[in-house]
Amino acid sequence: MAPNKKRRDAVAKRKRDRRTKRKNEKVQQREQAINQHIEERKANPVIRTPFLLKSVYEAKHPDAHKRELWQQVVDLTNMEPPVRLVLEHQLSPGDVVMMTAVLRDLHHHYPNLFLTDVRTSCNELFEGNPYITEISDGDPRAVRLKVDYPLIHECNEGGFHFAHGCIDDLNHKLGINVSLTKLRGDIPISDEEKSWYSQVREILGKDVPYWIVDAGCKHDYTCKMWEFARYQEVVNRLPDVTFVQIGSDEENHFHHELRGDNVINLIGKTGMRELVRLVYHSFGVLTPVSLPMHLAAAIEMPERYDRWSRPCVVVAGGREPPVWEMYTNHAFLHTCGKLPCCQNGGCWRSRIEALDDDDTKNNDLCVYPVTTATGQVIPKCLDMITVDDVCRAIQEYIDPGVEKVEEPSRFATEKEMRSWSIEKLREYATMFEVTGRGFDDLVEKLCAKGAVNLEEEKVEEPPKDTPVTPLHLVTPEGDVVEEVINDE
Repeated sequence: MAPNKKRRDAVAKRKRDRRTKRKNEKVQQREQAINQHIEERKANPVIRTPFLLKSVYEAKHPDAHKRELWQQVVDLTNMEPPVRLVLEHQLSPGDVVMMTAVLRDLHHHYPNLFLTDVRTSCNELFEGNPYITEISDGDPRAVRLKVDYPLIHECNEGGFHFAHGCIDDLNHKLGINVSLTKLRGDIPISDEEKSWYSQVREILGKDVPYWIVDAGCKHDYTCKMWEFARYQEVVNRLPDVTFVQIGSDEENHFHHELRGDNVINLIGKTGMRELVRLVYHSFGVLTPVSLPMHLAAAIEMPERYDRWSRPCVVVAGGREPPVWEMYTNHAFLHTCGKLPCCQNGGCWRSRIEALDDDDTKNNDLCVYPVTTATGQVIPKCLDMITVDDVCRAIQEYIDPGVEKVEEPSRFATEKEMRSWSIEKLREYATMFEVTGRGFDDLVEKLCAKGAVNLEEEKVEEPPKDTPVTPLHLVTPEGDVVEEVINDE
C-alpha cells in the first residue's frame, strides 16, 4: 500500500506543479501584454491589436470570459480616421445619461478621430448633442459597439463613480485612453429650448423657482422606495416651496399623488425631452437614486438662479454606495455602514417584498423590511432617514444662512469671468498667481467674446518736476507735522 500511496502522491504533485506553471505563465503573459499595451499607447493612442486588447481586458476583468464582454473588442488597426462608431446601450434612461459623458470625453481626448452615433433606450437625451453624427444602420464602414459598465462589480470597495463605468469599458474595448473630465453627464440645452416657456410657467402664468419631486419608483427596484407619507409631510412642512411632481403613469411604476396648494402634478405628462427642459428650469430636485438625480447634475443651471450647480436632495438609504452614485454638490442622504447588510458598501438588493410576477428579483429581497405607521413596507435603511433630514437639506440649499461674498474664487470659471472688468481679471491673476501664457490666452478668449475690453483709460503721469505731495503726521500731543516723502 505504501508504494501505491507514494506513486499517487507523486502523480498529484506533478499535476499541481503543471497547473501552477500554467497559471504563472498565464500571469506573465498578461503582464507582458499590459506592458506592451502601455508602450504602444505612448507611440499611438488609437491603434491596437485584438489579441492585445483581449489580454488587457481580461487582466483587468478576470471574469470577462463568463460574460463574453471581450467578444465586443474592436480592431482599429486597418481603419482610416475618422472611425464611424455606433455606441449601443439599452439599459434604463438614468444609465443612458452616463453615455453622454462618454461622447463628451471621447471627443475631448481624440478630436476628429471618431464620428459617433448612438442606439440607446432613450435617444431623446442626445437631441442637439454636438458629438452626434447620423450613421445609418446599413453603413458598412460603421462599427457597432455595445458599451456596458463592468466597474459596477467593484463599486463597493473601488474608488469609481458611475460616470467612470462606461468610459472604462470603452477604453478597454477600443484600446484607447479616455479619462473623465467632469463628474457628471452632459446634456446640452439649445438656445431655442431655453427660450420656451416651462410647463410650470404655462400653468401658473409666471416663472417661479420650483423643486421637482420624484416620490415613486419602478416595480423592478422597490428597495429604492421611501415612504409616500413622508414625501407628503415634506410638502406640508414647506408651504412656501413649489413642488412639481413627476413620474410615469405606466403600469410598472408606483407614484402616489401628492396633495397641497404648493404641488403641481405632472405625473404622466412629460415626455423625456419635456422632462429635460423641466429640470433645466427647476431650482432643485428631490428624488431617490433615479433618473432625475442624474439629470440634475447633467443639465446646466439657468443664470437667473445665480448658482453654478443645481440643488438635489437624494433619499438614498443603503442600497448603493455613495462613491458610485453621489455627485459632488448633492445632498446624498445615505445610511451605508450603519446596518450589517450595507456595512461594506451598498447591498444592491432589488425588492422590498415579492410581487405577483415571475421576475427573478423576487429572490433578491431586502433583509431588513420595516412596516411603517401607514402600513407601507420600506427598507430599514430608508426608514432611518426622517422628514426632518430631508426638510433640513432643502432649507439649507434655499437659505444657507450666509451672505454671498462677491470676492473672486480661486476656482472661478470662464462663465463667471465673462462679467469681470480687465482690472478685476488682473486682480484675480495677482491674488492667485494666475500668470503667464495661460492667463493671456484667457483674456484674449474673453475679449474675443466681447466680455471685457482691453482698452483701458490711460492715466497721465505727473511731470517729474512736480513736488511730491506731503504726508501729514499727527504727534501724540496733537501737533501736526509735515514731512516730505523721500524718493528713496
